[in-house]
Amino acid sequence: MSRMVRARYTLEYKQAAVRLVRGGQPIGTVVRGLGTSDQTVHNWVKAEAEGRLAATTIKPFTAEQAEIGRLKAELSRVRMERDILEPDDFWWNHQKSESGDQTKSESGMPSQSEGIPL
Repeated sequence: MSRMVRARYTLEYKQAAVRLVRGGQPIGTVVRGLGTSDQTVHNWVKAEAEGRLAATTIKPFTAEQAEIGRLKAELSRVRMERDILEPDDFWWNHQKSESGDQTKSESGMPSQSEGIPL
């Protein structure tokens, strides 16, 4: 299951939304214009009234974290490729073991060089 990414807004963006609501525009109109939820804008207006509207803090992103993310994505891709190919390998190996490792033509019949057993 994929994780939902939480949207992050700058302090200026939040303040602009609050100014629109304080200027008399209904929250519904502001929300449609900004593409946010009405509860989010309502929370910003309430936080601004209480003096605690602040910018979202974003943790620093190091080169090691970027490398870990890249490696996790690559591992996921390789696992998916492996999972897709495994059934084919099983079928191929199963066919080889049933035939006694004999060489067969594309039609599945023994080639003429093998001869026909009597």
